Amino acid sequence: MALLGWGGLALGLLSAVIWNLPALTVSLPLGVFIGLFGLVGAPGVLAGSGLLSLVQTAASPERSGRVLSTVFAGTAGFTALGALLTGVLLDVLGTGVLLNVQAGLHTVSALVVLGVSASGRLRRDPIPAVPRSG
Repeated sequence: MALLGWGGLALGLLSAVIWNLPALTVSLPLGVFIGLFGLVGAPGVLAGSGLLSLVQTAASPERSGRVLSTVFAGTAGFTALGALLTGVLLDVLGTGVLLNVQAGLHTVSALVVLGVSASGRLRRDPIPAVPRSG
């Protein structure tokens, strides 16, 4: 859960910096923004890897295919729903507000993951990939 939590937190904070940096200064060269956009991909990969690891260790080997396909289908469905919702809200709220809401959601969800992880509520023995004989 550490990958998911810390990756999501870095993703949210870097996104907030990227979206709000132009309002703070106009004197930064374009290369700074290109570098930040490249950098923000790393925590996204960490968060995605952490999510897949969490799903794979929570499901038994017999059900992991069904569970992973359900997660991927849910991700695809909610991505489409989010795109439609963004299209509706764009004229009402504006791009800056929506991008900051996205960064905030990443940050808050990462803090929730880190808080649950620190509390030990979800702690249990991982399911082995290969069933034990005997």
